[in-house]
Amino acid sequence: MAVSNIRHRVGRARRGLVPAAALAGLFLAAPAHAATATPAGAKAITDGFARYFGRKLVDRGVITVTPKGDHYDLTYALDGAKLGLPADGPQFQFGPVTVQLTQKDDGSYAFTASHPSIDVTFKSPKGAEPLEFAEHLKNCSGNGVFDFKSMPFGNQAMACESVTVAMRSSVEDVDASMGKLTYVSNAKPGDDGVVDVAMTWEAVDLVETVTVKDPRNPMPPIAIRSDRIHQEATIAGFHNTRLLDVLAFFAEHDFAVGSAYRTEAQVKLKAALPIWQGLKGDITYSNLSVGTPKGIVKVASVDSQTVSTGAVKNAEVGMNTSFSGLELPDGMVPDWAAPLVPKSGVVNLKLTGADFDTMANQLIETFVVPKGEVKPDALKSAFLASFLGGSPHLAFEQSVTAPAFDLKGQGETSLMPSQQGKASVSASSLDGVMTAFTNAASTMPNAQQGVMGIAFLKGLAKTGPDGRLTWDIGFDSASKTVTVNGQSFGPGAKKP
Repeated sequence: MAVSNIRHRVGRARRGLVPAAALAGLFLAAPAHAATATPAGAKAITDGFARYFGRKLVDRGVITVTPKGDHYDLTYALDGAKLGLPADGPQFQFGPVTVQLTQKDDGSYAFTASHPSIDVTFKSPKGAEPLEFAEHLKNCSGNGVFDFKSMPFGNQAMACESVTVAMRSSVEDVDASMGKLTYVSNAKPGDDGVVDVAMTWEAVDLVETVTVKDPRNPMPPIAIRSDRIHQEATIAGFHNTRLLDVLAFFAEHDFAVGSAYRTEAQVKLKAALPIWQGLKGDITYSNLSVGTPKGIVKVASVDSQTVSTGAVKNAEVGMNTSFSGLELPDGMVPDWAAPLVPKSGVVNLKLTGADFDTMANQLIETFVVPKGEVKPDALKSAFLASFLGGSPHLAFEQSVTAPAFDLKGQGETSLMPSQQGKASVSASSLDGVMTAFTNAASTMPNAQQGVMGIAFLKGLAKTGPDGRLTWDIGFDSASKTVTVNGQSFGPGAKKP
């Protein structure tokens, strides 16, 4: 649980810090249409952006291109008004950000950028749950080469001296900062408007403070630190131009599509499926620490990896998480329990057989219907039917290592309409666990139940060729039975 909370908190800070870096990288580029910096060349570049992002956004000043000697200044500035949002809607602002574009002989552009600051702000619309967000990137610079075929991705690099984030809501306040941030991406255009993208993102010296605002459960602020956060992502077969076509379409209609354009909007959205052919992302946190009232919890490393196909009929999603070097402060757990605290662990999950294609199509059909016509219960039923139609299965593998034992397990289960599956679990030994509960029994009467439970598990176990205790488990939620090494338990168990 401690590691899960750490990942949740640090992940929130990282998610808050990434968008501005990604957006800045997104617009450190422009297509090449002119050999020299001329008004005609600037117009050609502007028209290129209009073709991909929508004429309205360009006409409203989201993107401007100005010839400056031997290069073009490309300026990007975004806010709610330029997006066509109402005055009482969400308030959003990014930029302005200006980069210098120099045409290359092959028709691409080399670009450079240098900014004392890049800012992003957001405020929730009137009547909504209050939320404010502000991000400030200091002393950023970038360079690279942009190829029109891979728009908006390109071969680019960006670095910022530091990043700060502040978020305010009715539930909690978050204040975070990071030291140097670097971002690198490389794109390889493919056929039919797809692109393969590889990205690396890294930041150092994360410091985050989370203040939970719950008068019923007051608690001191939580302090989170990490020496380094490193993230890598690859996207294969990304339907880049089709998604840009969707963006341009919605921008032209101020991001509100009425019944007259519903069919066209659905066609464009469905054409972008499966969005990508394959996605892989990995994020690692080094030397994490979390301040608690009992002291500082430390984790040497936390790594999380996601692998996914796109929105296809037989989709696969894998999620792997590992941690190592967990250290708890003195007094957080009693002395007898210290040998039971895991020092490292791995949990791997893989979902197969999910029909994400049908689910995505149903979501699209619901997303663009007029307000008031959406029926949540009907949508939920349709989603469930789609999920069931694919016969989804979940495979899992895990291992945990503590001073008193190590535990390994693997198995699989169906998810719908009931959970039916099997698992194999093994342990190096339960003697250290038994000793810990026995030592606790002298001061904690309830610990005797733990002694009895461990004895029961040892009685059910078989000893494998390697000397490990093993349990082969079968389970069926429909019949309410569990079998362990051939012995049946539960309301549906067979009577001897």
